[in-house]
Amino acid sequence: MQKRNPTSMRVHVSEIHDVKIEADLKAERKIIQYLSKNSQLPILSEESGEMRSVSYSQTDSELRWIVDPLDGSLNYIKGIPMSGVSIGLWNAETPILGVVYDIFRGDLYSGIVGKASWKNQKKIRVSQVRAESDSVLCTGMPVKNDFSTKTLSSFVSEFQKYKKVRLLGSASLSLCMVASGAAEVYKETNIQIWDVAGGIPIVLGAGGAATFHKTSVSRYTYDVYVTNGSQ
Repeated sequence: MQKRNPTSMRVHVSEIHDVKIEADLKAERKIIQYLSKNSQLPILSEESGEMRSVSYSQTDSELRWIVDPLDGSLNYIKGIPMSGVSIGLWNAETPILGVVYDIFRGDLYSGIVGKASWKNQKKIRVSQVRAESDSVLCTGMPVKNDFSTKTLSSFVSEFQKYKKVRLLGSASLSLCMVASGAAEVYKETNIQIWDVAGGIPIVLGAGGAATFHKTSVSRYTYDVYVTNGSQ
């Protein structure tokens, strides 16, 4: 995926605020193949939805893999270096562990809730900044969001609290910025769970905090607020 070419950037789906390309589908096939070979757990993927192994036996556990094969597809097409591969292991709505791969830089972020988080196998920690006025907010405008003038005005009004605001176009990498101390807050409304499933465990493993709850926009949309734990 690091080598962008006309084939990898071939558009399969183009909507008003979203795009799906060949690289999405190719990465998803490889990830699903690997996870299915090494695990019998169900998989929820952005492109293919929910999948269960025929040999999977239902237990009290609701463990499942949640996959976003290419978070930041438009960035990838445009050559904006903010695209990631995100994989998370969750038990129902409880994050367990996560992995995010920064496609353009080749950095690998990983984290285990209650243990630690790493960037390229070196431990990372959230920042110690306490005041919102000294903090960097990473945010965005998910495809399922309301783009009305009223909603956008409310969205922008939040910016006044923070020292700086960054819209990176990749939720998974935004969360990695919080985990590694480059930013203090990540906040999005109506974000799809696969966009954040890999990154949230990494922030938690690095000492941060997260709150999230389902919204009524779709089955998989959430309002998410993640911080360094000092906000």
